[in-house]
This record gives sequence, structure tokens and C-alpha cells, in this order.
Amino acid sequence: IGERRRADEALRAARRLAQDTPDGLTAHICVLDATGRLLSVNEAWRSFGAHGGGEPSRIGVGADYLRVCDASAAAGDAERRRDAFDHRYLCRTPEGPRWFLARVTRSRGEGAVAVIVAHEDITAQVEAEQRIANLHERLSMAIQGAGYG
Repeated sequence: IGERRRADEALRAARRLAQDTPDGLTAHICVLDATGRLLSVNEAWRSFGAHGGGEPSRIGVGADYLRVCDASAAAGDAERRRDAFDHRYLCRTPEGPRWFLARVTRSRGEGAVAVIVAHEDITAQVEAEQRIANLHERLSMAIQGAGYG
């Protein structure tokens, strides 16, 4: 009985760690099954969805992630790789526009296919890129106006 109890406690601890690990990350993470249904989401995912007024039936466990993606007006570019997919997109929030990079990776484990999706906030990076592009344009115009272009 003692050995069985230790095994049960170890299993419970492993399950807690399996949920606590993604909950401790700032990226919005979900795990999908082969059909695109949400199997699991982390705390950052739940908080962002709740803050944005998302309905749990659309963003929670059991929801059809692919349908939500198809229905969104996500703009951006994508890079495809063999077992992964990156998509940069704009998300309109109550605080204003925010940019995200969605990294989609197929699980490498045995058994049922699962897909891990992490949405990383890259707003600061995109805003910096936009400021650099604006400065470059202004510099080019100044050079042309001075007769150097």
C-alpha cells in the first residue's frame, strides 16, 4: 500500500508540474488535438482571453481553435517549416493594437497527434521596426531634398 501511495503522489506531483510549467510562462499557450480542438490552455491564455471579453466556449478547452483563426481578421505574414509554422499577426485589444507571433509546433511524442501553439507578444519589436522604417523614410526624403539622392 505504501508503494502504491508513493506512486499516486508522484503521479499527482507530475500532473501539477505539467500544468504549473505552462502556467508560469508569459506566452499564451494552448495544445490542440489533430482536429484543431483545444485540449489545454495556460493561465496567460485564459487571462488574455478573459481580459479581451472572449467567451470561454470560443477560447477555452474544447473550442475549435481553427474556426476562431479563420473567423479572425488576422493580418500578417507566415513562415512554413516542416513541423512548425510561424504567423505574425495584429490583435486589437481594449488597450489598442498588439502584435503577436504565433508559433505552432507538432508534438513529437507517440500516440495521438497534438499541436502546441504559443502566442508571444512582439508589440515592442514591431513598434521599433515601424519607428526605424519611419526614420529611414524621413532620412531618404531629407537626402533627396538636399540634392544628394
